[in-house]
Amino acid sequence: MRAYTQTTGVWVRGILAEDYGVDLGSLKWVTFEEGHVAEYADPPNVRRAPEGKQLVQMLLDGELDAAVVGDKFPDPRLAPLIPDAEAANHKWSQSHGGVPINHMLVIREELARTRPDVVREVYRLFLAAKQAAFAQTGAPALDPWRFGIEANRRSLEIVIDFAVEQGLIPRRIPVDELFGETMRALGRAQRSPIAAPRRIASSSRSKTFRVRGGPGGKEAVLAVLRHVSFAVGENEALVTQNCVACHAGYRLH
Repeated sequence: MRAYTQTTGVWVRGILAEDYGVDLGSLKWVTFEEGHVAEYADPPNVRRAPEGKQLVQMLLDGELDAAVVGDKFPDPRLAPLIPDAEAANHKWSQSHGGVPINHMLVIREELARTRPDVVREVYRLFLAAKQAAFAQTGAPALDPWRFGIEANRRSLEIVIDFAVEQGLIPRRIPVDELFGETMRALGRAQRSPIAAPRRIASSSRSKTFRVRGGPGGKEAVLAVLRHVSFAVGENEALVTQNCVACHAGYRLH
C-alpha cells in the first residue's frame, strides 16, 4: 500500500480483519511512503519498499502477494482478492451505515469559532449544489454525499474503532467529541428551506476567505461536490469525503 496511515488502507485492513478473520499482526505490510502524520511511527511489521521499486511491478514479479490499489486495476493481469468485489462493496455499505468516509474538507477551528456565518454559508452552498445535482434523479440509495453528523455517525464510529485497533490513534474518540455548536446549528439549518445564494466575505490581517453566488460560483461548488460531503464541526473535522479510491484533499483558509 502507499502508506500505512493512508485512509483507504485503514478501511481495507479493518474490513479484512472484521469480515474475513485476517490477523493483521501476522502480515508483513510494505509501504512506499512515510506515514502522513509527522509524529506517527509505523508498527514493527511494516517496512518500506526498496528505493525505485514500483507497487504494480512488485506484484507482477511475485515480490508482493497482494496490494491495496483502489477501485481500478492498474494492470489487466491483476484480479480482486475478494470474489464479486462490487457486490461485496454494496453489501458491506448497506450493513455498515453507508459508503466509507475517506477524506475531509476542513475549516480552521478559529474561523469556525469566530465566523460561524461563513461556515454556514459554505455548508449551505454545498448542500444546495447536491440538491441541484440530484434534482432530476434523486440521490442514490447508497448516498456517498451524506450531510451532517447523524448521516455519517456509523461510518465515523467504525473508522475510529479501526484506527484504535490498528494503533493509529491512542483512544476511541466519541463522535460527538469531534464536533461543536457550529455543527448542531447547521443540523438545525439543514432542516430549513435553502435560501438563495448570497455573498459573504471574511478577512483578517493575513488572509481573506470569500464565498460568492452566481453562475461561476455554482459551477465551482458543483465541481468540488463530486469529491466531498459535509459533516461540519469545530475541531478540524468539518467535511467528509466518501469516495474510497479518490485522493483529493481540500482546505479552506
